[in-house]
Amino acid sequence: MKKKLKQIIIMTTVAVLVSVPVLPLTVSAADPLDTKTGTTAIALTADPSALTLDQVPSFAWGSHKVSDASGTPRIIGATGYLSVMDARGGDNSYHVTALASEMKDGVKILPISMMTISTTASSPLTSYTDVNILAAGKILVGNVGANGRRTATATGKIKVEPSAKVGSYTGTITYSIIDGLT
Repeated sequence: MKKKLKQIIIMTTVAVLVSVPVLPLTVSAADPLDTKTGTTAIALTADPSALTLDQVPSFAWGSHKVSDASGTPRIIGATGYLSVMDARGGDNSYHVTALASEMKDGVKILPISMMTISTTASSPLTSYTDVNILAAGKILVGNVGANGRRTATATGKIKVEPSAKVGSYTGTITYSIIDGLT
């Protein structure tokens, strides 16, 4: 009897499960009754102050014997980096100039006949070679489309005259960034 009762329970359970309708597992969204369109807008304006020199090269020419400069002028090289950020938001060009001061040790002035910078960069930048910066010289141009951060390698050279005296000479190089090509 227990066996028969078990069979009836199993058969009844199966019959109930088969007769229950299967509910859909996904819910469909109702069609909208109405739609409207909103707008989105942003205005970006130029910021002339967003043209900056982020990194400029300094040149440590090292230590040399005065006798190394006797007879003929000596050219000594060093390398640094020049980094410009143009976040003005337009397609304006710019250029970078450099101007070296005299190099002094107290009142003594180092006799140099040239101090040059050569830049190496890829488009949309224009590089310059051996620009004598004892007078202000253009060393890099950011052409149209040179937006964002741009970096150039800068190699400096100095030509010390044989009349140089013993000393530890220092000076400065003033870098300027200017809107436009001229």
